[in-house]
Amino acid sequence: MKLVVALLLFAFVAEANAQTVPSVMQLFGPVQSRGALLGPAGSSWVFPGSALSASTKMFPFNLAIHPVVFARWVFVWIPRSSTAKARLVAFDYCKSQGNCINLEVLAEIDGMANNSPVVNVVLITSQLNNLIGRGELKHIGFQMMDNGAAQWMLFESRLEMSFLLP
Repeated sequence: MKLVVALLLFAFVAEANAQTVPSVMQLFGPVQSRGALLGPAGSSWVFPGSALSASTKMFPFNLAIHPVVFARWVFVWIPRSSTAKARLVAFDYCKSQGNCINLEVLAEIDGMANNSPVVNVVLITSQLNNLIGRGELKHIGFQMMDNGAAQWMLFESRLEMSFLLP
């Protein structure tokens, strides 16, 4: 029993003393002041803007990346409508806006009838560690959807992560 308690205490202390490397990955922005008017998106999920690559980044999880101890998605916008939605996705690649291979949703944010900037923060530590654990190259980005009339405004979309050092 004492050995188990000692091992658990050692693991806790080792985790508390573990060194991490913080990292921020911009998926969009920051756009100051008036933001970027990107809505409406329409009734199906789309990557905002005219270029798919502008709102996605490649993550080489196939290169033995260490797990994250903390990860969150920060999304700053003016939703202006409860029909506006944003979601964070991971996928292998996309043939077109609506044809992404092995797309999986990591997080989703619902809009609201609000004309002031809203900062949404979603913890995605377990979702990111799941991707890292599978060891596959993935692209991560965000998509938007609304009723086809919502004039939402986007300021920033970013991932904040802290990787555990070996």
